Amino acid sequence: MASYPKAVSAHSNFDQLPAMDWLIATVSAIRTMRSEMQISPAKEIPVILQSIDADAHAFFGQLKDLLQQLSKSKITLQKEEPHNPSANQISGNTTIYIPLEGLIEKNEEISRVEKQIAKISKLLMRGKGQLKNPNYVNNAPKDLVDEVKLQVKQWEAEISKYQKHLTVLAKL
Repeated sequence: MASYPKAVSAHSNFDQLPAMDWLIATVSAIRTMRSEMQISPAKEIPVILQSIDADAHAFFGQLKDLLQQLSKSKITLQKEEPHNPSANQISGNTTIYIPLEGLIEKNEEISRVEKQIAKISKLLMRGKGQLKNPNYVNNAPKDLVDEVKLQVKQWEAEISKYQKHLTVLAKL
């Protein structure tokens, strides 16, 4: 019977954890943005990373090829914000921009975003109505009331995000 394998400290790369965390967060953010805007994952897209953080620049230099493969994108890193209309998301000390020109059909995207805002607004009104009802607030379990309060905050944040997106779309 063979002995249980022993860990070899030479095989551990704990110093690479921050770089891998950055890579995972950045790829996840790009994929989420693509999904939200219904951009095909098979289509290569331009992406701009904006950061003044030295670590982000080092990670980008080290992991650029892998980042581009995992996110199916052509990525550039710059210190200033892009000037063309772009969707953006913040990930750690890095802001991720996807230029919208030529990637989406403006009117379809505006329609989709407006439908999302309308859908979330209905949920928000329902949640605020529950919280304004003293019978609900006084008789419902505290956990349930707290959950509704949290949902209301999340819906407000989502509506704000979609409204910012509409502002960007208007510039296209």
